[in-house]
Amino acid sequence: MKVLLVHPEMHVYGGGTRVAVHFLNVLKGMGGKVDLLCELFDTVSFEDFFGCPGIFRGVRIFAYSRSDYGYHGPSGFRQFAVYKRMVQQSLRRRTRYFNDYDLILSTQKIYYTWKTRIPTIQYCYLPEPFSYGGSFLRRFYYTIPSKIFQRRASKLAGILAVSEYTRGLVTRRWGLDSTVLYPPCPIFSKRQNDRREPWVVTVGRVVPEKRLEVFMDVARSMPDFQFFLVGSISEDDTDYYRKILESKPENAVIILKPLRKVTNLLEKASFYLHCAIGEQFGISIVEAMSAGCIPIVHASGGQTETVGDSRFLWKSIEQIPIMLRAFWNEDRGTLSERMRMRSKQFSPEVFESNLRTYLEKFKSP
Repeated sequence: MKVLLVHPEMHVYGGGTRVAVHFLNVLKGMGGKVDLLCELFDTVSFEDFFGCPGIFRGVRIFAYSRSDYGYHGPSGFRQFAVYKRMVQQSLRRRTRYFNDYDLILSTQKIYYTWKTRIPTIQYCYLPEPFSYGGSFLRRFYYTIPSKIFQRRASKLAGILAVSEYTRGLVTRRWGLDSTVLYPPCPIFSKRQNDRREPWVVTVGRVVPEKRLEVFMDVARSMPDFQFFLVGSISEDDTDYYRKILESKPENAVIILKPLRKVTNLLEKASFYLHCAIGEQFGISIVEAMSAGCIPIVHASGGQTETVGDSRFLWKSIEQIPIMLRAFWNEDRGTLSERMRMRSKQFSPEVFESNLRTYLEKFKSP
């Protein structure tokens, strides 16, 4: 079977890109030929960050410049970015390279797919442009893309939803059913230390949608606790990073490294605080749970499925310090063990096994 994996933003070191790594792993294990269509990226840095040496061995990479889209330059060139992306994909599908496959797998937004007779499967986080709200002009701007995306979705051979939350959005927005495939989450396999510090950790890219200013506000209100932000930044988000850096209180530390290189934090921390609202799943939440951290997440999106207990959900920022102090005074050992056990259902092994089973039906007899 000859497969094309479409994941343009390989330079973004987040949970979505980790999903692409495991897609590659499964496809290579199933035999056949695997090609990757993406923007230019540093493969050496990538393999080091995700701890996946040799993942691109045997994979043919078709890489193109990020400037092709025209939305990474001055603000004037970012106008109509979604339309430019659509035009770029329309032009790219005309090339002879991308019409000779048995299957196409898209692991990012649906506007990276194109009209084709080749069976295409979309791994879906949010049905584009479902997340776009706001003013009348903003909604009007996305009217045409919305119709196009819905039409593209109706032609897909299959949709894999990242959570039950996303599955519901796909049904409401596109009128289509989908199969839930929870993303692969790194799992701590060894027994963790039950002697914990009053430390609170959060992990993720330093971008506005992660609402890291909330993390700093909570840290400021709890000077007797230590707070750690572990993340990465891209050239597109340096302004937001500076804003977070300037708002950092004395009891907060920012660490710009892959989490796997500072795992001692999760081994000693008592809590994992997730400040984003309406996330589709939350890979870093599960990773922290597997290390025995007690998760504190917003009562929205797929992250409610991740933790599986309303006790760990907050609705207002004022609740967070109260919850942290209350759990600190409880039997944290029992809660930690519960989180470790729950995290196992989201392991990379479970993901790859379920993905392999799903893809088997698309193999030629």
